[in-house]
Amino acid sequence: MAQEDTIQTINLEMRCPICHIGELIMIYKVSLIPYFGGIVLLTIKCNNCGLKITDVVAVSEKGNLPEKYEVKTYTENLGDLLVLSSGSKIEIPELDIELDITGEQGGEITTLEGLIMNIIDMVKILLNDSEDKTRKKVISIISTLKHEKEKPSGSLTIILKDENRRSAVIPNDIWTKKAEDVRTQMMLLDEKSVRKIGQEIAKEKLEK
Repeated sequence: MAQEDTIQTINLEMRCPICHIGELIMIYKVSLIPYFGGIVLLTIKCNNCGLKITDVVAVSEKGNLPEKYEVKTYTENLGDLLVLSSGSKIEIPELDIELDITGEQGGEITTLEGLIMNIIDMVKILLNDSEDKTRKKVISIISTLKHEKEKPSGSLTIILKDENRRSAVIPNDIWTKKAEDVRTQMMLLDEKSVRKIGQEIAKEKLEK
């Protein structure tokens, strides 16, 4: 069984597609979330060459995760945990914002508030290269995002899409629970399940 919050290593039983000599090894850690499942932080390496893949994966104890989540920017949602696996996408339709979570940096774990702050920082970069008409729109977007962070009104919709079903939005009142009596009832990932996750991610990223 995959033990919580301990770093473990598993052989994926796959030949490295880059050097065709080494085998792929996955180093991972599982953090359990009561009433949800777990989050797997993983790094896949070749034991011969320099190949390295990093990602984060949400796993539900109830089966497959949804392909799409929608969250409004209300105060009670700002602490929701977002598990953004590589290949997923964030959309804010009210502001015409689309953000792809690429595999270059691996996945990301943040809160809804943290995501808004990150997007503000990214949009600010556009100010330097924007023409006057575009600049006004960029300033308006930044103003709206800041307002929703400081005085949430629910006027924005954060949409998380992941066709691989490895990303999740975990409500604040669920992911912050740490009661030991609840954790003992949690799903544990066996070695076969962990290996399957690693093999699927390795195949997807290396076939692109």
